Amino acid sequence: MDASVSDASSMTKACAGELVFNICWYLGAERQNCRDLCAAHGGFDTQSIGHVGTPAQGGSRDDCRQILNALGRAGAVVESERSDGQGLGCHIWQNTNNYWLESPPFDPDVQLPSNAPVRIACGCER
Repeated sequence: MDASVSDASSMTKACAGELVFNICWYLGAERQNCRDLCAAHGGFDTQSIGHVGTPAQGGSRDDCRQILNALGRAGAVVESERSDGQGLGCHIWQNTNNYWLESPPFDPDVQLPSNAPVRIACGCER
């Protein structure tokens, strides 16, 4: 084999989370944003916004459901909106309900209040 030919397996992402849409997904701890979570996993994967973001960002409730199912959160995903500007995207609220936000836009750097019982689905590089 020619040394210049790459082995196909070396092109696959190493992922300690769940690989969905060729992105490595993790469920953050309560009140942890994606930028902070992904720091330990190669950084935030900006392509993930196209799956968990608002419709204008390319995201969808179905993509959110597939991601949460892979992360062990089977069940329905409720479409919702927030008026407080917290762009949580695809997330779990109070460890009971699965949500996908149509508004406001998903923000991987969202700063969550200390009383927010939320866990966000985050796409990381690995």
